[in-house]
Amino acid sequence: MLCRLIKSDSQKEKAYRFCLYIGQYFQFITRHNDDDILLEMELEHSRTYVEMQSICYGDRIQVLFEVEAPPIEVPRLILQPIIENAYKYALGNMPGTGELWVHSKLRNDAFYIYVEDNGEFITDDEIEALGKRLRYSTNQMEETTGLLNVHRRIQLRYGEEFGITVSRSELGGLQAIIKLSMS
Repeated sequence: MLCRLIKSDSQKEKAYRFCLYIGQYFQFITRHNDDDILLEMELEHSRTYVEMQSICYGDRIQVLFEVEAPPIEVPRLILQPIIENAYKYALGNMPGTGELWVHSKLRNDAFYIYVEDNGEFITDDEIEALGKRLRYSTNQMEETTGLLNVHRRIQLRYGEEFGITVSRSELGGLQAIIKLSMS
């Protein structure tokens, strides 16, 4: 992607922005050794990833990012991999306009982050099977995907009542809900 942008005289500004974003992305990945970080840092990293993707996909994918970050610490890399999955499995190959909606809610002592897409490819049976894999992931030794990895790390940090659940999104695709403890 970067090579293509650099070779195009009309895309120099995009190439420059992409370099800045990729620098921020790798700085976050390589320079933060802490297992737990402030949620705001995790959100900033996820926004950087979305900005990189917006250069790649242009106007083909519309993103609405509405997350209010309470001052809590969370395990590193819990949101960006979920967003990456939405691009990879739902939005990247869509013939029409893709939609990604990242939003949050605070309820009782839990903070919820929702990642929703309008992907057309996932069936209700696949969502149910993914939900089952998440529910029983601690009882089985199986190949770990990004979603299962994030789910297990959240449960290790907060307990089994936290983690990721999936359902059909209001947008028509997949909704992944990350449930975090406020304490």
